[in-house]
Amino acid sequence: MSARAAALLLSLVAGCHPHATTTTADATALSTSTRAGTSGRRSRSDGGEAGAREGSPRRGAVVTTHPTSAAQRRYEEGMTAAGRHEWTAAAAAFSDAYDLEPSTELAFNTGRMHEHLADFERASEWYQRVLAGTPTPAVRAQVTARLANVQRDAQRRRDGIAQASPHDDALTAEASVWFNRGLRFFRRHRWREALQAFETANQFVQNTGGNVAELMFNLGVTHEHLGHRAEAEAAFRSYLAARPESPDRAELEQRIQRLRRER
Repeated sequence: MSARAAALLLSLVAGCHPHATTTTADATALSTSTRAGTSGRRSRSDGGEAGAREGSPRRGAVVTTHPTSAAQRRYEEGMTAAGRHEWTAAAAAFSDAYDLEPSTELAFNTGRMHEHLADFERASEWYQRVLAGTPTPAVRAQVTARLANVQRDAQRRRDGIAQASPHDDALTAEASVWFNRGLRFFRRHRWREALQAFETANQFVQNTGGNVAELMFNLGVTHEHLGHRAEAEAAFRSYLAARPESPDRAELEQRIQRLRRER
């Protein structure tokens, strides 16, 4: 695959999580994934299953004498779908290519598509496949960060409340104490105490000129429980401003519209 094509897909799938910065590892992963279907030797960064028995045909492997193999074709279809932001079709195409020719790179791409779809459970499964293989150190570091973020998002969806990133420097020691206190009150359905705790945490954050997206989300959902629709809408908008590439942006925008209608 050309460097231009690799850069194209990189630009399309980047940015789902602000704490997991896209690096040249993306381009490496994407540019090597097509070579497995057309070269006589498997990529060294393939996962354990794909990396076994290099150079020897095996059941389900792409036949190297056919440069337009089924795996290569599905990969290219995934590229086309991603270029159109058709994430469901792209995820299916990359997954099919992986089934035919498993590789770290195809698992990575499939995970990114599910991340775009806000399917955090599936994204987590695919990222774990990447880490179960033998990715390069740069890819491993990036995928580890992405896995942590999608797992937090999955938990936020289950619990209705957000956990703060442990790597967020804006959450000072004082703010962290109040943030965690707010979580405890929230889980006990003590909305007013939770709101007070989150607001206090936000004061500490603002005193340092910072901004914590998860804190904005928690303020929004707590205001929502208290019937403070205007305040909830403002907090959710602040969350989206802090995380403009949030995978579940569409869901939150619908939530904001509902709050506005109910005001």
